[in-house]
Amino acid sequence: MDEHVDSMDVKVLKRLVQQSYAATSGGIENPAEAVNYRTSRELQYEFRESCEPSVAEVSQAMMDMGFQGVPKDGTFYWMLYEKGR
Repeated sequence: MDEHVDSMDVKVLKRLVQQSYAATSGGIENPAEAVNYRTSRELQYEFRESCEPSVAEVSQAMMDMGFQGVPKDGTFYWMLYEKGR
């Protein structure tokens, strides 16, 4: 039985991402204005003062939470809808 267990850093990351961003545009007033594109490395840097997950852990956490990604100019970006916009 190979069950995935999140580290404390990943749990903190998930909480912080869910507080700041939504995975879909549902309930967001102006989705075109609220959408942000971030790489896993940029998210790792954004939340560095609260947690220290690896880039691979950030990527896995984003997939676990249902965020969609898009390739752009050879780089993979997560689509994040900023809450409170």
